[in-house]
Amino acid sequence: MTPALKQMGVVKSARNLLTLNQVDGFDCKSCAWPDPQDHRHTAEFCENGAKAVSWVGQRETVGAEFFAAHPISALERQTEYWLERQAG
Repeated sequence: MTPALKQMGVVKSARNLLTLNQVDGFDCKSCAWPDPQDHRHTAEFCENGAKAVSWVGQRETVGAEFFAAHPISALERQTEYWLERQAG
């Protein structure tokens, strides 16, 4: 819960994680969690799924000054890890 609360806040964390892999919610993009037809649990996701949703739903963003300092050609050479860490 720590990454979710830090990146999305309490309300957005609750809303996103409680609808993750639910019938009326959205499917996790990070793993192949099964879609049971007969039952669902409240926490129908794995740790990696929760981390992925937290990262996608984070509140922090980069501004225009980031793109002014980092041309797209330079960003294309960066790792995904480096890119993900720029918003925090």
